[in-house]
Amino acid sequence: MAPDDFLRNRPSGYVTLVLRISDVHWASTTEIHEYDPCVQFNWNSLHADAPGLGEAFAIADSALDAGLGLDHWTAEYKRQAAMVIISDDEQTWSDFGDLDDDTDSDSELNRALRESQRCSQAHSRPAEKKPSQGNATSASSSYEHALRKIPTARPIPPVRFPFEQTSGRLLGLDRLGQSFTAPTSDVVEGELNTSDEFVQIKVGEEESELVLPMSCLWSRPYFRDARAGVMHFTHNENNLWELTHPGLSEVEPEDFAFAAEFLESGQFGLKVPVGHSENREAFAQCMSAWATADTLGMIDMMDHIVDKLTERIELDLWDMMVFACRFYEDMDVSLPAHDRLKDFLATYLAENFWIYIRDDHFSSVFIDRIQALPELEHDIYVRRTLALTQQLQSDDEDQDDDEDGEDNTTD
Repeated sequence: MAPDDFLRNRPSGYVTLVLRISDVHWASTTEIHEYDPCVQFNWNSLHADAPGLGEAFAIADSALDAGLGLDHWTAEYKRQAAMVIISDDEQTWSDFGDLDDDTDSDSELNRALRESQRCSQAHSRPAEKKPSQGNATSASSSYEHALRKIPTARPIPPVRFPFEQTSGRLLGLDRLGQSFTAPTSDVVEGELNTSDEFVQIKVGEEESELVLPMSCLWSRPYFRDARAGVMHFTHNENNLWELTHPGLSEVEPEDFAFAAEFLESGQFGLKVPVGHSENREAFAQCMSAWATADTLGMIDMMDHIVDKLTERIELDLWDMMVFACRFYEDMDVSLPAHDRLKDFLATYLAENFWIYIRDDHFSSVFIDRIQALPELEHDIYVRRTLALTQQLQSDDEDQDDDEDGEDNTTD
């Protein structure tokens, strides 16, 4: 069924042919980073997280190997644009009649494009407004209009994260966010004074203001849930919706950038970290984001953080020890996401227990920290006991199998 606004613009019985040229390859701005041909990337992970980005890298590698220069890409762009940008003088009945004998796929595609544009122009604009022949950017070029609407990327200065005072220092990172593109969710064009489509958010002790679309927040049960009596939205003195969650005053504005990005896109920070430095930065971002999500009760974001830690980030022994200690120090509630992260951290420390004990770099700090956190020490020993019990059972089964084999040989 066609949309109502489409039917209103079309006479009754008018048929529109929609031609699908090809699949659209896309990647969000936070998933796009500087291309480095010397860096190896995980094809499966990259292709799953950013459709089309892996193909773009492969095309770039092939172009480098072939030595293709700027002239080649200029000609390629003009060739593709010429398939759609057709002047009015070329769109005559005689031209389309000449194409009837074409049999190859390119000619058929060009003919279909020209036919669709001719029909579109005949029904959408008066004949007296025909543009001049000298205008290279014809109004009939829907492709070029689309290109004009694509915003050009511009460099964004590095973001300073307050969490450098904690996670950055503890993880041994001098700074965060060098390669991380800051979310732009607090930039909204237009007058918002009387708009119900946006929500004003005041973050931190100094109440730094930013604005997010209402659609990103209204359905979140930790911000609004009639059954649980939760309602953190109100109209302020400017007649604008405002998020009044009590935990916002405890969150640093720079840390809330991760939450804002997650609310809008469902992800945050580095999506596919490559190399040791990016993995450590992504881990520090998860630590910072967890503090914000935990304060605001954003259970879906906490689940996303645990998934990201377990599936996408190469873990570092020191980072995991620091995060585990901070988590057990600050934990005061127990939600499913807390239990998942608690099990993940304790299991990792238990599996690498003897590495922490024997390594001079970790030993003294590790022993002091777990002795100061009895719950963490208990969870580590519980998981070590379970692992050792399973190992003993496996050894007993292997021994029984060996004895049965010897008995059969004797018989």
